[in-house]
Amino acid sequence: MSTDRMLAAPSSAGDERGNVIVGRFSAPREEQRIVAFIDLVGSTGIAERLGSVRYHAFLSDAFTRLSEVVTAFCGEVHRIVGDTLIVTWPVASGDANARAFRAVFECREALQVAAPHFERRYGESAAFRASLHCGPLVAAEIGGLKGEIALVGDAMNTASRIEQVCRTTGHRVIVSRALLTRAALPFDLTATSIGVRRLRGKAERVELFALESSEASVGPISLFRACA
Repeated sequence: MSTDRMLAAPSSAGDERGNVIVGRFSAPREEQRIVAFIDLVGSTGIAERLGSVRYHAFLSDAFTRLSEVVTAFCGEVHRIVGDTLIVTWPVASGDANARAFRAVFECREALQVAAPHFERRYGESAAFRASLHCGPLVAAEIGGLKGEIALVGDAMNTASRIEQVCRTTGHRVIVSRALLTRAALPFDLTATSIGVRRLRGKAERVELFALESSEASVGPISLFRACA
């Protein structure tokens, strides 16, 4: 999915709406953010099999569960665009930045736990691929009367391009070196370089890493749930 166009958050999006009310985004401002694209797999076929109404219910069911997980790990749901959930975190310390990694893998666990529910209700499974990156974004109110919030910049576009690499390589979670060097990797995750890539539309090459959980993973760690 291309993000060359602006991605504007709905004005009802929780904390961000409050920020508009108090004028935080009344003038453009640059922020360092972690960006995650969480993209449901097989959506085209699922939509065809379920039909529009049931497919909407399927998406709503999946994204409600994923949104609950990422907000528990301090993430801010920026937008849902089609079959993709876009989440951001402020760049902070290494331990705090690792919440983004933990959130993605607990999202995967949440859908695995819910698999019997999805199979029983829709006859389908819910799974995703995800990309993570960090960098500068401009946050500002945009859209005149609607007063929506836009997050635009290279970090958003790069995260989208990395998600496309997931599609071509088969890896379910890919992170950029830029983020990996700024986050403390949780003990039960491993990062394996898949090489330096030239992403579509970008001149600078980016080194990417596949994130995987180890066999010794024992589930979520409460430390990463604290949103200080």
